[in-house]
Amino acid sequence: MSTFDVVTQRLLEDAGITEGMRVLDIGCGMGIVTRRIAQLVGSTGTVVGIDSDAASLDLARAQTTESGLQNIRYVQADLQIYQPDRDSFDAIVGRRVLMYVRNPFAVLQRLCSGLRTGGICAFQEQTQSLISDRLGQWPLHDQLMTWIWETVRKEGADPKLGVMLPRLLTRLGFVVTVSAAATVVGLEQGQHPLHSIVEWMIPRMRKQQVITEGQIDVRTLPQQLQAERDQNPGIYASDLTISVLARQVSAA
Repeated sequence: MSTFDVVTQRLLEDAGITEGMRVLDIGCGMGIVTRRIAQLVGSTGTVVGIDSDAASLDLARAQTTESGLQNIRYVQADLQIYQPDRDSFDAIVGRRVLMYVRNPFAVLQRLCSGLRTGGICAFQEQTQSLISDRLGQWPLHDQLMTWIWETVRKEGADPKLGVMLPRLLTRLGFVVTVSAAATVVGLEQGQHPLHSIVEWMIPRMRKQQVITEGQIDVRTLPQQLQAERDQNPGIYASDLTISVLARQVSAA
């Protein structure tokens, strides 16, 4: 399990997602989080995963069939207009998706109308905040992170949404019970996921004209990153994952 998935698992556990619950997973993508939720709610619970990308949903369905889980339903829907049935869910979960919507307050208001009274929101968003007292010089790591965030911004995401999220939920009548930040750190021997994230994002970087063809050599990138880690006195801390857990106490 990756460090990102460990942080998500902790949020799901803190949310109290358990057997028999009805859960909505927004921006589910290939269903990684959706399937973990399905395991938690068991055969008596249900999960609905929504995403606008048909190709990602096809992969999600295929991987769900392979896993043997039968309590998931995937729906292609635009989060900007998706309207759940009233009181249809016990919890709404989302990971790195609200930062991409144009009006997160309006989207949350619409989504949360589908929560029963006492329902739970459990969200995680990335924010571009680096640890200020990091030791050493990290030009390659920092350049890659700059390219990643430039790409994300050009795709229309708000890199500050994570730190705004607790206030948005409070305005909607929720009580925020958990608000925490975690960062992935690079250990001494190649355990930082940055190279795999960069490799996955290269097509998106080129599409947004952040980098040019061949500007990043993915074959030698792990070795380059490791060499930079070896010459520094500390570890590399990158951006932050903001986890927010809130409970609805009145109709939104």
